Amino acid sequence: MKVIAVQADMSVKNEVDQHVEKAQAKVGNVDIFVNNAGQMLTSTILSGQVEECEQMIDVNIKGVIYGIHAVLPSMLSRSTGHIINIAFGCWT
Repeated sequence: MKVIAVQADMSVKNEVDQHVEKAQAKVGNVDIFVNNAGQMLTSTILSGQVEECEQMIDVNIKGVIYGIHAVLPSMLSRSTGHIINIAFGCWT
């Protein structure tokens, strides 16, 4: 079994796609994909820092979607594979 860990900006779809393609080229099929990116607010919503909320949404929600989208077609065509999503977040 080969395992590789990849650091990527999960809020950038092209970057996620490229890392999955590199992993597939290096080790073959992706059998297990762990969505482990997450960001937590450092301020309250009432403080009005909307950009921080948007960044959290980009990482915590869009990142999960991008990761799943990158690996799911191959897993479905092979009828095998596992996707593990680890949730983060706290709204104050």
